[in-house]
Amino acid sequence: MKFFSAADANRKLGALIALTRKEPVGLTRYGRPIAVLISAAEFRDLMRLKQNAFVNDLSACISDIEAANDSAVDGLAPMRKLSTLLRSYRT
Repeated sequence: MKFFSAADANRKLGALIALTRKEPVGLTRYGRPIAVLISAAEFRDLMRLKQNAFVNDLSACISDIEAANDSAVDGLAPMRKLSTLLRSYRT
């Protein structure tokens, strides 16, 4: 990944957008990384991965809740896990 200062990125935006077709582009401010530009296709792939992870985590929570309902196990623990999961995926 190549890095550019925010000031350089402002001047070279068109070239940086073209570069994102090949690789992510890092942006820095005062020498510190602040953002990464990626192509729309890569963003779509990342969102798909995030969605798949959410579905898998949600399925695991549902299985835990069903198992708790079928046993004498405290059913609140799986519900807390589900609540935490839902809060983490809101953002």
